[in-house]
Amino acid sequence: MRYCWKKDVIRVIGLLLAILLLTACGEGEPAETEAESTQTVSETVVATTEAPKEYFKLSADVYVVRPTGELSETMLAAIKMISGAGKALVEKGITVTEDWYRDELVRHEFEILLGTTNRPESGAAYDALSYYDYCYEVLSPNVVVICGGSDSATLNAVQKFLFDCYGYRAGAQGEWKEIPVGTSYTHRQSYDLTLKLCGEPIGNYTIVHKDNALHLAAAKLLRAALSKACGVLLPLATVEEYQGGDAILLGMADTDGSHLYRDFGSYSFAMKYEKRGEDTLVAVDSTANINLVAQACADTLLTSAPGRGEYDIALSEEARIYCACADAMYGLSLVKVSDEAEVTDGLQYSKRSYRDKDGKPVVAYVLEVDLNKLELINATPNYGDVIFNVKATTLQAMKSADAAGWQVFAGVNADFFRINGDYSPQGLCVKEGKILSGVSDRPWFGITKEGTAVMGTASDYAKYHGKLREAVGGSAVLLRGGFVENVSYQAASKADRHPRTLVGIKEDGKVLLVAIDGRQAALSNGASLSDCAAILLELGAVDGVNLDGGGSTTVITSDGAGKYSVRNSPSDGSLRNVYNSLVVAKKEN
Repeated sequence: MRYCWKKDVIRVIGLLLAILLLTACGEGEPAETEAESTQTVSETVVATTEAPKEYFKLSADVYVVRPTGELSETMLAAIKMISGAGKALVEKGITVTEDWYRDELVRHEFEILLGTTNRPESGAAYDALSYYDYCYEVLSPNVVVICGGSDSATLNAVQKFLFDCYGYRAGAQGEWKEIPVGTSYTHRQSYDLTLKLCGEPIGNYTIVHKDNALHLAAAKLLRAALSKACGVLLPLATVEEYQGGDAILLGMADTDGSHLYRDFGSYSFAMKYEKRGEDTLVAVDSTANINLVAQACADTLLTSAPGRGEYDIALSEEARIYCACADAMYGLSLVKVSDEAEVTDGLQYSKRSYRDKDGKPVVAYVLEVDLNKLELINATPNYGDVIFNVKATTLQAMKSADAAGWQVFAGVNADFFRINGDYSPQGLCVKEGKILSGVSDRPWFGITKEGTAVMGTASDYAKYHGKLREAVGGSAVLLRGGFVENVSYQAASKADRHPRTLVGIKEDGKVLLVAIDGRQAALSNGASLSDCAAILLELGAVDGVNLDGGGSTTVITSDGAGKYSVRNSPSDGSLRNVYNSLVVAKKEN
């Protein structure tokens, strides 16, 4: 075989190259493959490459879209603030417009959505906020959302957005800037109150409503009121969407949307709860205006809740009727019951202290009369039949009845009278079966010749004509058959808080005489007619009439032996002369 030195030279050169390559890669480390090297370079490029940023630019082309309809003073302040900022930052200012439709949703090219507009972006933001929470977010170069869980929170969101993004606030003009898309802020309020409902954490509940816009709005109102108290934002579901679990059934009595067996009238609702397996169902049943019901339900559930700690809202398994009246003064909560006493067999007295929604005291004095043991009489001046140009305080009327042979135990003022004229009664006046004054067009309360308490309007009087032993007039029917009458239609003064005198009839036939002090802010702020209806309902009345009030309101008790005690604080500072009074008494033998 012939030796070839050239092959050996080639092997040596290859070996030297291999050694040099290993030294370059590091001792003991394998060389990267071509695929691995390419992947590493690719990842480095991705990590160091930034996408171009997008910005929202405040300009004269921007529209501030606000909710349609009547706005609160707070929302108007928010609009004024953002409009003022627009004038300061943009030469031609910005435009504020409503979120209305032209057959379909109308969009502007650039929008700031303020509060709960009809835009889906606003809805998504609002549904994630409790009452005091607020947020803003630059969603795109075209849309900014500014929203709160309430109008006051929305105002806070506006202030925060303008200061964070532009350095703008009252007294400072700020600086125009391009705001990067994705810029956002969310404020979450901390709460000191933990709520339970019928023993279950409030957060376990879903608010179930009927599938229409009106009931959805009412459900949101109830949810907002609960979140205001404790910060928990309850989920909402239609009857069809509800899949079980603890539920507040708004405007219905069962999960199929049905009602209880009775019509609750236009100004009442009922609440009850039941355990159905593992689920707790709270029914808020009504055929009334559902928005009124939602607000009144929230007031009722939260009326005694403290500001901090843990509070369990207890309800009855039996349906209980509540007031859902519409006047702005509604919202009493019972603080305590005191001075409970039996004046005589068949007559109970108590003093009830309330707090109105502004935190002011309201004091009511209650007499409960058993007509099986005592009588109610129409006590006129001098216990006579004259109706013109005679007058007496309730105390004088009680003493006159005593002189006429009655053992007297208590009394309240009765009908309205012509205070600037002849003092004659304005409504029905029947005394010992004798009609002294006709019914006119006013409601009335009476005792039949069989001793039964009745009440009605002028149109009801015909069926009782000649059948009443005693009767006095009033100004408004508060309750009828357990339902609240429409007391909010009255003149504006009827919605204000005043001293009031009421008469109510319970289902068992007992009569309630109620006097409520007012016009004395430190002692008692008075009551509206809605409050009066709510108090009578609370006391168990099914029928009720408002009597004369104001400076006339008086309640007096007696030991039956000539000792009299004025229980209330008449707003005139002394007892007023009136025409007649309702007096609790029994005939002396």
